[in-house]
Amino acid sequence: MTNKQHLASLKAARLYLDMRGYRILEQNWSQSKNKIDLIAIKNTIEFIAINYLPDNYNDPEITTAELSLKLKQATLIWLEENKYIKDYRTSLIEVYGHNYTILSFNQV
Repeated sequence: MTNKQHLASLKAARLYLDMRGYRILEQNWSQSKNKIDLIAIKNTIEFIAINYLPDNYNDPEITTAELSLKLKQATLIWLEENKYIKDYRTSLIEVYGHNYTILSFNQV
């Protein structure tokens, strides 16, 4: 994913979450090789990875599995660093194509 695609995907995801009543707490959190695209809250804090799928992409399952694992690892580090002990969720937003359409927003 290019930087332009990443920024456009983040913008689409933020708008999508905003329209559903989420408040963004943090964007592009990272520590070493670990990263979380968005940290948002509605009723529960949610750690979100964004998966951009270009127009010609045909196998999202592999990327989704890898991204889910990386998100969960990064989330555990964030939780420990922030001494956060309440409920939380990890989720994936899939953004598709040059129009940056939200395909899905699912807990992983």
